[in-house]
Amino acid sequence: MKFSIKNILKNMESSKKDLLRGSSWILFGNLFSKILVFCATIAVTHILTKDLYGQLGIIRSTVQMFIAVSSFGIGATATKYIAEYRNKDARYAIRVYWIATLFITTMAVIAVGLLLFFSRYIANSMLHAPEIVNNLRVGAFILFFSLMNGAQSGALSGFEDFKHLSFSNILNGILEITFLPLGAYLWGLPGAVLGFGSCFLLVFIYNTYHVNKNFKCTGINIFSIIKKIKLTDFSILYKFSFPIALSSWLILVMYWVSKTMIVKDADFTSMANYDVAEQFKAQLMFIPGILSQVLLPILTNRTAEKQSNEAKSMIWMNIRINIIITFSIFLIILLFGKYILMIYGKEYTNVFPLYVLCFCAVIDSISNSYVPVIISSNKVWNVLVFNLTWGIILFSVYTFCRTMLVPENALAIAYLSAALVQMTLMTIYLKKRNWYK
Repeated sequence: MKFSIKNILKNMESSKKDLLRGSSWILFGNLFSKILVFCATIAVTHILTKDLYGQLGIIRSTVQMFIAVSSFGIGATATKYIAEYRNKDARYAIRVYWIATLFITTMAVIAVGLLLFFSRYIANSMLHAPEIVNNLRVGAFILFFSLMNGAQSGALSGFEDFKHLSFSNILNGILEITFLPLGAYLWGLPGAVLGFGSCFLLVFIYNTYHVNKNFKCTGINIFSIIKKIKLTDFSILYKFSFPIALSSWLILVMYWVSKTMIVKDADFTSMANYDVAEQFKAQLMFIPGILSQVLLPILTNRTAEKQSNEAKSMIWMNIRINIIITFSIFLIILLFGKYILMIYGKEYTNVFPLYVLCFCAVIDSISNSYVPVIISSNKVWNVLVFNLTWGIILFSVYTFCRTMLVPENALAIAYLSAALVQMTLMTIYLKKRNWYK
């Protein structure tokens, strides 16, 4: 047989084709977006002082913590149930989405109120930085639209509308490289925070349009379904969404508390060192994140259609791709880490967190491949157990190491320990249940 890309695709299982097609779209969008966001970050580090950049890092972490606490797993819920029912019961898929939307809107309003109310306490008592209280309040703007975008992105993913999800990421990157440095240049830290938040508003408008467009293609009168939603329909939230929410809460809260300890043990310059390393880890994780985002709806849809062998094969392909990509990039960073940090300025010299967190990306890429398997099998409470273990290890190791190492190095070691334990436990768990070949 003639060796060609065309022949390979022709003989490939449909699920793998869908995974590659969806991943290609999301990869294109995320790669473009990540490059722009990376450039925006570098620009901001040169515009703001290192201390102010550290403050920006803790503000973003605080907002992310509130997002995790308030999101309630709505994005994953929308993805799973739309993917599972869009073909066999479109009315139910629409009902689940609007239940999720009504709930997340309520949670967004509550979360914004809480952040506004507690911003002074967080800034003064927890971070010992009263000067950032108003910037935390601006962060409430980011919080609201980020929560709404989570539900919409989940819906687009459930429809396997990866094309428009890709364009959404591109739009976010363009907006961030425009407004984040511009805001920092014009108004300093408040401008950077406001510029960051305005991106979420415009992406929200884009996502709203395309989610509604997908639902209109079903030919079903959406308003007739919304009017029939009952209180009992919200039971899906505590059966599926709540354990996912708890899992996110544990990770973000534990991680945020550990970061605040860095600020307390040292200062915002240590936070800046860690944040730069964490930004690089995020870059390494973007392809595994893409594959996981694409894997959940496809895996759920194939499981519902009883195509289990294709699903298992697809899982292994996902894991292999993740390991190859993240480990290759880690080796490059290991060789050139010192020179990479020079991009941010001469004050950024601590390469240890960069090396450790980038290696953690390899481990997390495996764990992230496991999560869609567990969720699609409706074993969401088990994800909570694994994340609880992760949080306990992280906090315990950091508490122990902070007396011997500089804070940013201690947290990097703690993260590595937690990631290794979590990945090992998940591997053992899935092997015992023969959920993959």
